[in-house]
Amino acid sequence: MLSRGLSGTPVGDGVLDAVAGAMSLDVQRLVEITRARPYGVHWAGWGEVTQRVTFGIWTHEPGGLRYPRLWDFATDGQTDGTIEITRPWDMGRYAAPMGGMLAASVRDQIAWARFHMGDGTAADGTRVLSEATLRRMQEPTAECPGNALGDAVGISWLMRDQDGLKVVAHGGDTVGQHSIFEMVPERTFAITSLTNCGPNGGEFNEQIMRWAFENYLGADMSDPEPLRLDDDALAPYVGRYETIAVIADISAADGVLMVEVTVRPEVLEQLHEEPDDEPPVPLGILPGDGDRYIVPDGPAKGMKGYFTRGPDGKIDGIHIGGRFATRAG
Repeated sequence: MLSRGLSGTPVGDGVLDAVAGAMSLDVQRLVEITRARPYGVHWAGWGEVTQRVTFGIWTHEPGGLRYPRLWDFATDGQTDGTIEITRPWDMGRYAAPMGGMLAASVRDQIAWARFHMGDGTAADGTRVLSEATLRRMQEPTAECPGNALGDAVGISWLMRDQDGLKVVAHGGDTVGQHSIFEMVPERTFAITSLTNCGPNGGEFNEQIMRWAFENYLGADMSDPEPLRLDDDALAPYVGRYETIAVIADISAADGVLMVEVTVRPEVLEQLHEEPDDEPPVPLGILPGDGDRYIVPDGPAKGMKGYFTRGPDGKIDGIHIGGRFATRAG
């Protein structure tokens, strides 16, 4: 299975049954999904299945690389300030090992970073991958400039330029869990930050990453300033955008766009969650071409994305949070 996120399927978190059974059933469901975009045009978080595979779980520690262990709970912050255990929190076998019941500690992840910045051998000298394969994984296979998750995607890795530094990364979020995992191979630098508390866990990780890049690498982490536009200039972007999992309603207010995201009831049922009462997120249009935006403040501050245009030149979609939503009205 090679996941590069170019399938064109309008998927989002929760698109597959959270308690689904065998992988073959989940793959069949992917086949039945109608594409939102032609294959290879847009990168949007989930990938294509290029071949059918059979795999097993490591039961030993080849080359000193430890496989993540099984955990059985997550925690999540509540609106009244309390913390409660979230059950169930795994996403089903289709997501293994990503988003499933496997969890890796900071020590595990730093060992993983050291391996991917090395020559393909483990700490004890065991050859795991060729150095050429390791480097190829970190080269772009598709460009996605302005995407929330990176400017390009390699083989699993997400890449971006940060003040002249090539960043190779792949963090993520699942039920009650938030993580960042970022490497700068040319500087032999890596950072990972894990938290199991929401809803501000992602913001916490972002601040840790920015501090580390500024203080250890001397990188400029300042965000570009968005424009303040009148309602007429923002009108082409206003409307409803949809994925299988969510509906995003975008309006204009005080010179920026405001997006209110609603998770579809059937998805909430699959995830055993109640609807969140989250405030709208501001999107500030950035100067230049590409219909790019940035979140200027709030918990998602600094998140970037962009709108897409159809053959007629009109806005027909939005990349938001690494997912692609098609305009529906």
